Amino acid sequence: MSTPVTGMAAAAGPPANTARWSVDPDRAVLLIHDMQRYVLAPLPHSLRGELVHNTALLRAQCRVHGIPTAYTAADAFSHDFQTFLVPNAVAGFSLDGHRMALSYAARCCAMVITTKEALA
Repeated sequence: MSTPVTGMAAAAGPPANTARWSVDPDRAVLLIHDMQRYVLAPLPHSLRGELVHNTALLRAQCRVHGIPTAYTAADAFSHDFQTFLVPNAVAGFSLDGHRMALSYAARCCAMVITTKEALA
């Protein structure tokens, strides 16, 4: 497992956004992703605590404003699925974004293979 960088990313501030949206409680949904114990367990205690605390704050505020919450998880990983990603069968909005997604998948959650390999 690679070194968690969430704390460092937060210290640097969020990236510049292209979209100019503001939070509208009538249109918002809180998505809580990968907060299962087995995902958090390898993280340093202080980082794990910060993530859980911040998620709980967001969840509580959304509840107050009637904003629904959706939960998602790494189902493939937790069910021992072997996932494959075929680069020329998926697209991105930029070459850099496409490469980033492929690199992330190869490091964390999938085998990145060619169409020919997938069809063999």
